[in-house]
Amino acid sequence: MYNTARVVKRITSGKTLCIDIVVGNDGRIVELIVSGDFFVYPEEAIEAIEEKARGCLIDELIGFIKELEFTPIGFSKEDLVRAVVEAYRRAINK
Repeated sequence: MYNTARVVKRITSGKTLCIDIVVGNDGRIVELIVSGDFFVYPEEAIEAIEEKARGCLIDELIGFIKELEFTPIGFSKEDLVRAVVEAYRRAINK
């Protein structure tokens, strides 16, 4: 069985950050989608985060996001981490 959650955050800069997550009963992330009205450089960074998430535990993913070299425009890495953690918690607490 899978648990899902969606978090939509309005960032201080006025940008929107949306996290859709699917978590398995074992706590591993099955799917993660990061979307919104923002930019990142390089563009492939969001794709890399989504790929890394598959099969990961939340702590592994958070470490990956913090270590990944990318520049978010319109939000911070910490904004992204908070949104992902919130979505994960919502999913596992259903």
